[in-house]
Amino acid sequence: MKTKNIYKNEDYLLSFFFGLVIRRLRKDKGYTTSELAEKINVSQQQMSRYERGVNKINVDTIAEISFALEIPIEVFFKHAIAEAKYNLIRKNKNLSKKEKLLFFNELYFY
Repeated sequence: MKTKNIYKNEDYLLSFFFGLVIRRLRKDKGYTTSELAEKINVSQQQMSRYERGVNKINVDTIAEISFALEIPIEVFFKHAIAEAKYNLIRKNKNLSKKEKLLFFNELYFY
């Protein structure tokens, strides 16, 4: 199932980007949604909502997921911010291809 941003409300955008990161890191570690949900004591449905950005996620929950996946919490923030920057750059019609490439190359190095 493809994830797409269905939100016009900017309050949910960061949760959407955190969800993308959580899903990617969970899959990299080989966990199912149900397995990760069990590790942090939430339902599989709630974990799915976090990953899709449907429900806002708080820092405490990100910390629990970080601990469960044995990944430093700063990785979640770094990647969520990079995802947000990527989206902004990709949609900016005022940038040339060369300028976009320069920004893409700097996404993870700030």
